[in-house]
Amino acid sequence: MNHWIIWLLAINALSLVAAFFHVLKARSTKSDSPKEWSREDLVACILSALAYVNCLAGTALLLMNQWTGYALTAFTIVQVVAMYYIIDPKLRKISDDFEKKQQEYLEELDKIVEWE
Repeated sequence: MNHWIIWLLAINALSLVAAFFHVLKARSTKSDSPKEWSREDLVACILSALAYVNCLAGTALLLMNQWTGYALTAFTIVQVVAMYYIIDPKLRKISDDFEKKQQEYLEELDKIVEWE
């Protein structure tokens, strides 16, 4: 077995542990402003990059029918799910704020159009 696969599996395990602790910590604290870069963005970026590398390496190793391909594919699935749970609350907050501003703008536009 190649040494890079062992390092890749170790990095994946550490990233998932860090994501797990981040999710636990994020449940107890709330983000101040969703428009600023925060820890959620950094963790999601790292998980997405690792998931991309795992997908490529895992697919290649799966085609060669090696056990590490199955492990990398499993890590990829778990990382994508963790990435969703980490970044989704922030994206929902931004989306809600945008919808609120859009509704206010449409109401103001209706008032202007009715005035004429």
